[in-house]
Amino acid sequence: MLEITALKEDEVSTLYDLILEMASFEKLNNELTLTKEKLTKYIFEQKIVKADLLRENNELVGYLMYYYTFSSFTGSPSLYLEDIYIREAYRHQGYGTYCFKYLAKIALENGCERMDFVCLDWNKNAQNFYKKLGADAHHEWLLERITKENLAKLGNI
Repeated sequence: MLEITALKEDEVSTLYDLILEMASFEKLNNELTLTKEKLTKYIFEQKIVKADLLRENNELVGYLMYYYTFSSFTGSPSLYLEDIYIREAYRHQGYGTYCFKYLAKIALENGCERMDFVCLDWNKNAQNFYKKLGADAHHEWLLERITKENLAKLGNI
């Protein structure tokens, strides 16, 4: 059975390696500026994000990373799933569904009325999986991003 445990501070290197693996899978290595120090700061010191490791029989299966946002429309928190990553050897074994059930329970326990996440447009397997779980793609909403360089310009720093 899949075991989901909260990341411990001495496991930051393990999480970092999994994130590198995911970046490679998603062909986004060039966007990665993450450091182990940043993970430690935001998970353990500032507690901005939560991370869980996934294991089966002590074998590393993947990880989850999530945090809470607030919806002015629902007047309640939302769970935002930043990452769900299942290593290739462990895919198509029900682990993704198990993780979403786990996250849904956490969301409900914390008064969330929804869970949000994004999916790469080329990842049809993930899109089909999310649809089977009951997720609705919101094509009318576009992800907008202001990068660090433009944040500095905008903030006159």
